[in-house]
This record gives sequence, C-alpha cells and structure tokens, in this order.
Amino acid sequence: ARLFVVGDRPRFVPVAAIGFLLGLSGSFRIANVFLAAGYFLFFGLSFLIRRDQKTFWQGFAFGLAFVVGVLPVLAANLVNSG
Repeated sequence: ARLFVVGDRPRFVPVAAIGFLLGLSGSFRIANVFLAAGYFLFFGLSFLIRRDQKTFWQGFAFGLAFVVGVLPVLAANLVNSG
C-alpha cells in the first residue's frame, strides 16, 4: 500500500484497481476482507498523519472501488436473505 501513496504524482488508478480487486476477492474468501482491512488502516493512518487532499482522495478512491467490488456479494446476500 505504501507504494501507492509515496511519490509526487497521484496514483488513483492503481489504488482504485487494488480496491476493486480486493472487493471482488471478498466474494471468494472472508479472509480477503481482512486483507483489505490492512489497506484501509494504512490509508486511514496516512491521512491522519498528513491531512492533505491527495491522501484523502487516494483513500476515498480505494474505499469506493472496494465497495463497488463487494456489491455482487451484497446483492447475492440480499437475494438469498429473502
């Protein structure tokens, strides 16, 4: 996760891609959701330390992509629960 936030230029596309892939992988194993928690913790702490707009948007892009990746699981759970 550190590779995505260190540097001069914003890297929103790789961050969003990792979030989306981790969201989709949550469909297969619950352990992957815990793996994504490390990324959320890293982006959250880096935002609390730096508090700049670039760090916020990178964390936001990751979180949004993760939620989009998890949507199929949430929709399946909604259908299965009746």
